[in-house]
Amino acid sequence: MVHHAGGKVTLPRAAGPNRGAMGGGEAERRMRSRSWFGGCLFAAQLFGLVALVPMSSAENATGVEMGAFKAWCAEVGIGLNNVDWKQGATDSERLTVTSASLTKGEPVLSVPLSTVLNIEHALGDPVLGPVWDSEGGAKLSDLDVVAAYIVYERHKASDSRWQQYLDFLPTAYPTNPLYFDDEVLSQLRGLSVKPFVQRRREQVDASFAAVQAVVAAQDPEQNLFKAGLLTVERFRWATATVRSRSHLISLKDGTGKWHKAMCMVPAADMLNMAVDPTDANVECKTDASGGVDLSQQFFLCTATKDIPAGAELATVYTGSPGRRADGRLLLEYGFVPESNPSFAVDMLPPSTLKPRLASAENALKTLPEFLVLDPVLWTADPASFIRTFLFFFRGLMLEKADTKGQSTEALASALVRKAPISEDNERLALAKASEFLDDAHNLADVYEPADTDCTAELVSAAKRLRAKELSAIDGGRRFINNYKS
Repeated sequence: MVHHAGGKVTLPRAAGPNRGAMGGGEAERRMRSRSWFGGCLFAAQLFGLVALVPMSSAENATGVEMGAFKAWCAEVGIGLNNVDWKQGATDSERLTVTSASLTKGEPVLSVPLSTVLNIEHALGDPVLGPVWDSEGGAKLSDLDVVAAYIVYERHKASDSRWQQYLDFLPTAYPTNPLYFDDEVLSQLRGLSVKPFVQRRREQVDASFAAVQAVVAAQDPEQNLFKAGLLTVERFRWATATVRSRSHLISLKDGTGKWHKAMCMVPAADMLNMAVDPTDANVECKTDASGGVDLSQQFFLCTATKDIPAGAELATVYTGSPGRRADGRLLLEYGFVPESNPSFAVDMLPPSTLKPRLASAENALKTLPEFLVLDPVLWTADPASFIRTFLFFFRGLMLEKADTKGQSTEALASALVRKAPISEDNERLALAKASEFLDDAHNLADVYEPADTDCTAELVSAAKRLRAKELSAIDGGRRFINNYKS
């Protein structure tokens, strides 16, 4: 990562445990929420069942914010080529559309990198920077620091350089899992995404407590965060904002080296998601042809096909098909599409496997290249299944005996290549994987709809998730049986 100071690039300060530079490459879109509702209407929009409606008089107030945001874009040098925003089904939903036709290859958006918001602004802030540099602050994740920083900036109002941008952001994300109540969560029982949602909610509460403790220790008289400003509700909103709207983009430092950094990119973060990559009409990447000055480097979005006037602009959020799976879209963006060409299921190991998983991960940490164990079930093709799901169980069942006769480098190489480790390990891994899939199948197959006011919409979407998940589980079971023989 790099520091931004007056539009110039300086070298980064010492990084905390989850901070530092990332590898090079082009931008990869990460997260953004899609729609926001409450009650039964929320349930319908959450699962892609409600069409857009005209802007009502109650929603016209956002026009003032929209005008202020456009003026701010012009002031800070954000180029908008026939780009406009339309009100969605609520006052918190923004749709990025074309005000006139665009041709393939034509620029759509150009955002100077001097206008993006990331961890370096929080670390370099003259007021809050010392808080994050404290012993406790250094233990916080980038996400937690940026979320708290956004709460601070948002309430600085006109004193914030991003006031118009922050004012234009949605004020709530009811379909984001961070806001799921028990009624909605009950519809996910038996699905692999439910424990991820529960864990995400618990993590936010724990993060808020950690941030609050650090701020209290460094600012006991509440001179920085005034009383009542840093609340769990505002922190949850900020966390949902950062998670759902950030881009992983390339930045160039003063020495000409490329680094990756998670950034909120005004205007570009309002492009919608193309669930099917063939539906995307915009592609974004860093353009640093102007030099090392961030005001002359841009996050550039161009049209990948001819786009008619009035069309919604959409891009691919991530290049990984696994990250576009239905459960992941619900977890990260708060919606489930009617159809989705991506086919993968994230599986969370049950609590009974946690001791074994901790032991395996400790063993893997001693290898030259530490690989995180993540049981992604992806049965689109056998190679993907082996690379993701079966690899998890090979690592999980790793025993000291498996390392006999193998150098640490050879063992690491086998794991990196997702190759069998030993005959005994392969037998144990296949047996444990079969047991895991059998349990997952039984859990998902006994679903009974809960009695709620929104049953029809929620159950319809939950059934789509469940059908795809059962198909993936059964595909995995067949693969293991064939692989054994």
